[in-house]
Amino acid sequence: MTTETVAIRPRLKNWLPAYGVYAAIVLLVLYNVAFTPNFLAWSNLRIQLIQVAPVVIVALGMALVIGTEGIDLSVGSVMALAAALIPLYLGYGVLAAILVSLLAGVLVGLVNGTLVARVGLQPIVATLALFVGGRGLALVISGGRLKDIRNDDLIFLGSGDFLGLPMLVWIAALLVLVVAFVVRRTVFGRRLLAIGGKPAGHRAGRRAGQAGADHRVRALLGARLDRRPARRGPHPVQ
Repeated sequence: MTTETVAIRPRLKNWLPAYGVYAAIVLLVLYNVAFTPNFLAWSNLRIQLIQVAPVVIVALGMALVIGTEGIDLSVGSVMALAAALIPLYLGYGVLAAILVSLLAGVLVGLVNGTLVARVGLQPIVATLALFVGGRGLALVISGGRLKDIRNDDLIFLGSGDFLGLPMLVWIAALLVLVVAFVVRRTVFGRRLLAIGGKPAGHRAGRRAGQAGADHRVRALLGARLDRRPARRGPHPVQ
């Protein structure tokens, strides 16, 4: 074994955790470009963008929770609950229906955050309880049936285009910029990362005048704000 080989191994070991996922994505894309017919066709890329955008939105909220060394298992339940509530309030307008669904997400996040930060439950336990309860509540609200939504404004948000790109992509991009600004440029974002970094960061957050428990509650509230259904009806409740 040469000296160069020995020197490369530590570098590769450090490189893989930081950039391995990006390398895997590049390889996956190159494979599909080479072997999947019409992979680069705009119709296919548009479908991929529409399917990925909701995942990105949910991942932004989850990132805030993970920043506090937590985890959230109730993501799907909150999306199902929001999807079940929207048809009930569409008669008051699209904005009112979306605000009601967001309020429901905030309430779930407040319950999760209180159980974790104030009661002292482990995040996986607290959010697992809401995972089960949220889906049950969504099932009751929807009556166990699919809700067929025919509102043009809501359909436009889920499948319409603006300047040649799906609206979902614009919404996801805007939220990415907002979350990036909050995490990198605000005191709240830096304290959030400090709490998840080391126990000393938690104590530093307290000395700075903001308890780490409050940041955990706010992180889970922020995660709930991202659970907005933006798909074309009907909306399944799983």
